[in-house]
Amino acid sequence: MNRILATALLTALAGSGCSRPAPPNVLLLVIDTLRADRLGCYGYFRDTSPHLDRLAAESLVFTEAFCGIPITLPSHASILTGLYPQQTGILRNYGRLEDGFVTLAEKLSSRGYRTGAVVSTAVLKKDKNLGQGFDVYLENWGISDKVPREDGEGWRLKGLAEDANRMALDWLGRDQEKPFFLLINYYDVHAPYVEIEGFRDLFDPWSPEMAEYIRTSYDRIPEPKWKWESITFYDRSLAYLDAELGKFFSRLRELGLWDNTIVIVTSDHGNGLYQHEDYWSHGEQLYDGHIRIPLILRLPGGTKGRVAGLVETVDFFPSVLELLGLPGAAGLDGKSFLPLLKGKPESAREVYSLSILEDAQGRPLPRRFAVRSRDYKLIHSLDGESAFFRLTGDPYELAGGAPDGPGETALVKAMRNRGINWYQRRKIEASRPGEISADVLRELRALGYITD
Repeated sequence: MNRILATALLTALAGSGCSRPAPPNVLLLVIDTLRADRLGCYGYFRDTSPHLDRLAAESLVFTEAFCGIPITLPSHASILTGLYPQQTGILRNYGRLEDGFVTLAEKLSSRGYRTGAVVSTAVLKKDKNLGQGFDVYLENWGISDKVPREDGEGWRLKGLAEDANRMALDWLGRDQEKPFFLLINYYDVHAPYVEIEGFRDLFDPWSPEMAEYIRTSYDRIPEPKWKWESITFYDRSLAYLDAELGKFFSRLRELGLWDNTIVIVTSDHGNGLYQHEDYWSHGEQLYDGHIRIPLILRLPGGTKGRVAGLVETVDFFPSVLELLGLPGAAGLDGKSFLPLLKGKPESAREVYSLSILEDAQGRPLPRRFAVRSRDYKLIHSLDGESAFFRLTGDPYELAGGAPDGPGETALVKAMRNRGINWYQRRKIEASRPGEISADVLRELRALGYITD
């Protein structure tokens, strides 16, 4: 960001005039499973996100935001605590956040904010204890008439954006005397997909444009051709969600809540979409399609621009506190990204992500971590295999391999050592919960997290 933009930012945060401005509201929208590169404002060729693109045009758009783990529950725990998954002890889609952790909702509640959450997947149900500090924690699944009931249990374990927004607006309308912190988790972009009237025929799965996109950005052509249609279901679901967000934003304006609200749009992780190794889902791989997430920050006052510099989901907690002018929290893994907004990039920063899963029989899958700078990336398996990427000339990570020459060899060794130190912040293998209940196993299978 240039100096003029940084000055505008400081003016927006400080408010204008002599009287102290009302504390801004905070709206945190987490779009489950959304890759950054599927939005028009991040360069996608399909018109999947016109309303989010309009929001981005009046906001700050972070071009290099990443999650620490590409799995729903642990990533949401990191967003709300500012801690890596090794610290929270939640590394899979089961487990419970311990009461001793302090969440962003608890911090804001102690400062006079009313706090609400709407979650649209059973993975985030109340017994996972992410609701610490929220006045209300509303569960949005199994209620929509548009979600088919006859096609398996997975449909009953997710909710639609229109219902999440209805629940959120109902809560917002109950009390407008105090500032609010509202978290909404949207699950529309996560399979199984719901075919919505008006969107079921959107986009041609086999168009020449899609063929060219796949040819230039995939490591192989997905076969059979129904996989192309699965990719298009993802995009159609995003287009539906985007339309519902447009309605939601309009309603916030009608209620007079928009102008004084900080809006944060992000994701917990991305999805494979068959781009690498013919892998559809998320959790096992650490390519950018899995860990690079959108981050759109709309501030009162309309400060806008594109923000370079690496940020992580653990940075959200301290950043929100600083945006609100509140004291920081001790012991967080994340750090505020406001210095980036003030034109102070941290060029040497690296971000980290990990994968630690088991198969349906409980056998460990390969343990991996990724270390990423702006120019280089290392994906390392604890069994000793590594892939090194030069991102400037290989943005889709199609040419990973061994380092070339002593300089790159030393770089890879240093990145690997830093990654191991980060990965081993705690004995994370010991964090694995004991026996998983039959109900939880059934839910995870229904949502595609476990395959036999």
